[in-house]
Amino acid sequence: MKTNGFESAGTKTKPNENDNENVNVNENVNVNVNENDNENVNVNVNESALYDADIEKIDRLFIETIGSTNINNIQECIGYLDKLPIEVIEYALRKTARKGAKWDYAMTILDSYVEKNLNTLEKVQADGIEFKNRTSKNAEKEETEEEKTKRKIKELEEEMNANK
Repeated sequence: MKTNGFESAGTKTKPNENDNENVNVNENVNVNVNENDNENVNVNVNESALYDADIEKIDRLFIETIGSTNINNIQECIGYLDKLPIEVIEYALRKTARKGAKWDYAMTILDSYVEKNLNTLEKVQADGIEFKNRTSKNAEKEETEEEKTKRKIKELEEEMNANK
């Protein structure tokens, strides 16, 4: 109830429909939050830069270790980046250099790594240790010519003594 333009306590006034205030209850709120950081683009750029750096490294390593500037062989070596990490390729090139071998030897090594799925340096080194252990055991089993001759003489002596 209104008295002298004032509202009495505990009562509410009904808004006048003729007031000029236009209140829109169905106010549309469009909030578009687009947080596309394009991470894939950034990752691809970084990967591309790393790949380019790997190509340059292989180019230098190939010339340093194999001693050749044959562009076809270098391109073949770079092609292994699709199958093996740079560390594994570098390991194979350095191993080839220690042997004094050429690209064919390195390519054989790299092909064996791909075939055996040795796609980390740790796997490659473990395979090398396993190979050395196998070959040293086989070497221990092999007799020298002198040992074979002694063994045959001993067998013949035993056979002759048995026939007496």
